[in-house]
Amino acid sequence: MLMDSSNRGSTLSEKDWPALLRDSSRTGGQNSQAFKKPGGTRWQAKVDGNVRTAPILRDRFLYVTSLSGYLHAIVVATGRLRWKYKAGAAIHSTPSLSSKRVLFGCGDGNVYAVDSEVGTKLWNFTTADEVWASPVVRSDVVYLGSADGITYAVNIETGALKWKQSLGGRIYSTAYATEQHVFTGCGDGYVYGLDAKTGKIVWKTATGNGIDSSPAVVGETVLVGSNDFFFYALNAADGSIQWKYEAGLGISSAPAVSGNLVFFGSKDGILHALDLQTGRLAWKTRVGQVITAPPVVSGSTIWIQSGIISALTATDGKILWRAGLGDGAQSAPVVTEDGVYLASMQGDIYALA
Repeated sequence: MLMDSSNRGSTLSEKDWPALLRDSSRTGGQNSQAFKKPGGTRWQAKVDGNVRTAPILRDRFLYVTSLSGYLHAIVVATGRLRWKYKAGAAIHSTPSLSSKRVLFGCGDGNVYAVDSEVGTKLWNFTTADEVWASPVVRSDVVYLGSADGITYAVNIETGALKWKQSLGGRIYSTAYATEQHVFTGCGDGYVYGLDAKTGKIVWKTATGNGIDSSPAVVGETVLVGSNDFFFYALNAADGSIQWKYEAGLGISSAPAVSGNLVFFGSKDGILHALDLQTGRLAWKTRVGQVITAPPVVSGSTIWIQSGIISALTATDGKILWRAGLGDGAQSAPVVTEDGVYLASMQGDIYALA
């Protein structure tokens, strides 16, 4: 078995959400029946600067980055700021948690590791251009892509370089890492499969345009969207195309997977649900003007932000609930058994319960 996706979410509590689309398996949320419909706002907080990234959550704190260059730690129970850390430029990178570290990329070309309890810098690693991708942690290694066109592997404890591999264009796609392989999309229109130990290119598969979507992997299949309007299912061993599906516009949204369905949004505002094995359309629903955020799975409900937040039935795409956030939102929400946490573009953070 090439992939080790069977452990998805197994070490997380129902209240933890430490990475993009919840965990390293990137299924997009919880498989258990969880939160369905908010009754109101438990608290609302304001952070420094606009927010284009998804919040993450563990234990007592919600972590949010902003275009003003701040990483914020917000107390989950009250919405009050516990601490904030100022990086060197705007932050477009969704943070990741590993042990007591918060990791994020920055427009100054650095990836930062910050102490999750007190907000002090532990280390930084410098690339040659801005880092929009979210750092991905596997064992003791952090994998990250930069707009300089290079994928890096660095030591989680020290930030020391293990290897780097130059690809064919800028990298905004967040990689997917297993013990054996690293998969990432690239601005040159290729999806790459790299050796996780050495960074050597094992395979690359062309699409028709640049790739900003972050891949998910289920079993032996890599799932990723492209700005060529197509969504792809690739063989994880050799990159061969198993199937592809044409959407109405380009796809920046990372996919989420639940059961036999894969969900993703396209830039024409439509949320798509495809059969995981065949790529056949199960349903599609218009939820906004543009979708760039990934969907989130909560039991039998799909959550998506597209200026407004919508909750849909996973089986047929029926809209169950939706709400505007005033200034809109384009990042993924955090959905737990206790409520929904989300960020608006103007820096308002909401806890819905």
